[in-house]
Amino acid sequence: MVESNWKESCQHDVLEVGSGTGIISEQIFRRMQSGDKLTIVEINSNFLTITYKKMVQTFGDKEVTDSVIFVNDDFLKQRMPADKYSRICCSLPFNNFEPEIIDEIFQEMFRICQPGGIIVFYEYILLRRLRYWLGLGSNRQLKMIEDVLTGQIRKSAIEKISIYTNFPPATVHLLRKPI
Repeated sequence: MVESNWKESCQHDVLEVGSGTGIISEQIFRRMQSGDKLTIVEINSNFLTITYKKMVQTFGDKEVTDSVIFVNDDFLKQRMPADKYSRICCSLPFNNFEPEIIDEIFQEMFRICQPGGIIVFYEYILLRRLRYWLGLGSNRQLKMIEDVLTGQIRKSAIEKISIYTNFPPATVHLLRKPI
């Protein structure tokens, strides 16, 4: 997810939405240049604490303190400035959200992404289909989630990468905000 996102140089401000325990955060930090800033928004305080501790242990307290802002809150409750971030990495489990919320999340990510900036997210291959087959969620809602995601992908996709060696296999989607 991170490798595909860093083919072009970053312009200072990077946002990670839904960092979980920081696996992707660490990889973003490794690729940052001097002067870049990473903002991590995670609603789960335990996950955010784990991410902070792992990053400090790996990179050092001063480096992390100087370059990373940790925000323990709901992403949609943040009122971040428009056009601020050159890169946004989103690891939210969209299959667990209402379609309207997913749409709001994408609207907000596009609002705060710089023109020409990249938004990257992933989804596990066949997870939604598996939920259909197992009856885990309403088929109507799962179809609406798929429609929202497909609409975003059709509108702004620049690349799609399937990673079959991941467990479970995943597809990474790169979207570009129009200039």
